[in-house]
Amino acid sequence: MPMIFICYPIPAFPGDWGIRDSIIRQEVIPIIGEVAKESGAALIDLYKPLIGASKFFPDTVHPNGTGAGLIAKVVSRKLKQSKKKILRQKKLLTITSISHYEINIGYPLYLL
Repeated sequence: MPMIFICYPIPAFPGDWGIRDSIIRQEVIPIIGEVAKESGAALIDLYKPLIGASKFFPDTVHPNGTGAGLIAKVVSRKLKQSKKKILRQKKLLTITSISHYEINIGYPLYLL
């Protein structure tokens, strides 16, 4: 059975895009938390680890290479924790590579 992950969004940094951090904290994150709880999906918190990382979001919305690397590290850490849990359940998950922009995951292929 595949494992589903849901991410909390990154913080909203002050800018001209009309994205307000208070909406993310008070409305979006609680809704995502409820969806994860009801669906059994695993949560990846991108909000807390990136508070104060505005310098890595030059347009206040999109990460630069360093910001993308921070996001990848947070996601990678959660996937590795989940990998250990899955392996204990005798299922196989392989993280095949990690770069600043991409995490490749291998799943076993079973032919019936």
